[in-house]
Amino acid sequence: MEKYFPEWVAEAELTLEQASERQSDYVELMADFLRAQGITTGKIIDAGAGLGRNTIYCAKKGYSVTAVENDSTIAAALKARIGEGRGNIDVQQQPIEDVVASVPGGSLDGYIDYGTSSYIPVAQRRAYGASIEQKLKPGAIVILHFPDIPATRDDNAYPGYLDTLFDLHDLEILFSRIESNHNRTVKADRVWTIALRKTDGAIATSEVLQKMVALRVEESKQRFMMALSQLWVFLGMKDVGQTSTVQEVLACINTFPGVDEKEKQKSEMQEYFQIVAEVYSSNPLSRFDFIAQSLEQIDIESRVQRGIQRLQS
Repeated sequence: MEKYFPEWVAEAELTLEQASERQSDYVELMADFLRAQGITTGKIIDAGAGLGRNTIYCAKKGYSVTAVENDSTIAAALKARIGEGRGNIDVQQQPIEDVVASVPGGSLDGYIDYGTSSYIPVAQRRAYGASIEQKLKPGAIVILHFPDIPATRDDNAYPGYLDTLFDLHDLEILFSRIESNHNRTVKADRVWTIALRKTDGAIATSEVLQKMVALRVEESKQRFMMALSQLWVFLGMKDVGQTSTVQEVLACINTFPGVDEKEKQKSEMQEYFQIVAEVYSSNPLSRFDFIAQSLEQIDIESRVQRGIQRLQS
């Protein structure tokens, strides 16, 4: 199995806490889908775990994770990173098919496959997929990440790729997305990410989606409220009064240490800053009113809904 060693070795220099902050956005969604169903503990397999960014994130969320990495160098680095302090992580260095075969049926709450299935010969993929399906609990979430190969390789094209893995009889697609391949863990210019859920007669997938959105909205509001409260204090300490111009407030907000420097450069974050600056400089407000009006203008619920809709489009 080919890996891109320079990038992976560089990542090995990260601390455990830093690594956990670099999990995939889609694995965050998987955890949210599980929590929306009341599944806050359980067992997850991370196939092709690499240096553990997704493994560590899921373990910190309370799940027991089997991290499967067939490359001896990377597996050793992952074991060294985890150390002895994380009893809910089990690192396995063996073929993923053997690991899945050893798991009791109906015992998995989550399955992460970041490119691993694309290395399995096409003739063997359906057996691999059937084995995964058998091991999933009702409500379990599967995250698939695989390369978008040109039409000359129909076996690796979506939706044909899914057909080589699953019959989809008991699996529903939550979302699918194609995007540029930034981390180069597989050789392709673009990659697909697909989330699937094993059907559960107790709760419909549409209801799970609604609960997940509500969960994300509430948690986002809590984070924004805390950040806005800190920002209010910060602006006061910088002697930025509410009679300052929007541009003066905006310039000060851009120096706010409560937001990561890379995050500040994102267009969405700059949009948030602009909204908050306009609210702050519009008229004298109490801290409570400043937070309330900022949240109303940002409209977190609509933003979360649009984000989910983009995934499903």
